[in-house]
Amino acid sequence: MPDLDRLKSAIDHLDRAPEVLACRRLTRQWPLLTAAYLGARELSYPFLLRLKDGRQLQLHEPGDLVTAWVIFFREEYRVDSSCQTIVDGGANIGAFTLHALASAPRAKIWALEPFPETYHQLDLTIARNNQMSRVSAHQLALAPEAGTRHMAGGDLPSHKRVLVEEASSQDVSVEALPLGEFLDREGLETLDLLKLDIEGEEHPLLLNTPDAVLQRIGALAMEYHPRAPKEPLFERLIASGFRLEHDREINEACGIAHFRR
Repeated sequence: MPDLDRLKSAIDHLDRAPEVLACRRLTRQWPLLTAAYLGARELSYPFLLRLKDGRQLQLHEPGDLVTAWVIFFREEYRVDSSCQTIVDGGANIGAFTLHALASAPRAKIWALEPFPETYHQLDLTIARNNQMSRVSAHQLALAPEAGTRHMAGGDLPSHKRVLVEEASSQDVSVEALPLGEFLDREGLETLDLLKLDIEGEEHPLLLNTPDAVLQRIGALAMEYHPRAPKEPLFERLIASGFRLEHDREINEACGIAHFRR
């Protein structure tokens, strides 16, 4: 029976083989990271992920490992090497920012993360990798309207914190700006790539962003969440001039989508 169990486990993970090979290619820590990602063992946190090219990312919880895995080894977000201006909306601790820096060597990246503690980790990631000249970090949420919003506090993984309508004593205040206002503030007349992973806020944000602003964006890579059906969101983007290049469904009403003009 143990041999059968091992065989079944191996079969269940066959579809992960390309990711494991990518992990092996990119880091010498691949045996430990693979075992932890597949649930065969646990990492001791904090854990410093070191890639062979010198990039480093401090992981603080299992959710950080999942985020790093899907960005570095699964490459869920596509970044063209020709990109020169990238906004990382929902930058978290900086995994996508590091991925984009390596994928687009001439790009400057604006990394947005509203939650104070997570923003601090993002700042440390940028400094640890000596990328202050190429990354502009902002403690900021993207939202349909400018103003002060509240974000879920308490004992939550960093990638599960969302904007809330009614604040509790554990929630924290964060600054929010519409996408167009942020681009104007930073002098970005056009944007090569907008990446969004903002835990469901992509629906109200993009549905309420004017066409004139969306048309300044060359490509969009986003994780969409089950806050609302994806169809109205996709239809809105296509009506504004985007075409859907790829849609990888993770589960019902959740996935990774890439759009381009």
